[in-house]
Amino acid sequence: MHTTTGAQSRPCDFCHAHPPRWTFPARDATWRACSPCQGLIVLDRWERLLKRAARAYLRRVGSLGVPALVGLSDHHDRFRATRVAGAPAPLAGRGR
Repeated sequence: MHTTTGAQSRPCDFCHAHPPRWTFPARDATWRACSPCQGLIVLDRWERLLKRAARAYLRRVGSLGVPALVGLSDHHDRFRATRVAGAPAPLAGRGR
């Protein structure tokens, strides 16, 4: 979750993939998602979203311990707690 600073270089807020293509409004900020994460969010596939994020974290960092997994889960929980109802919107001309 982020503000608009550095909007073009920001990755997906869930798995860090580039480029994010969707936005989800929330009470605290606008969250960005790549198309695979957007699909999982819309289908309420939270466990699969967590697995996707964990695999991406492992590729980026090289290891994934319990604290990192808990952190990813907490991050997703924060999104669900602050998400505003409504459909995701394509990110400024990117869409699917």
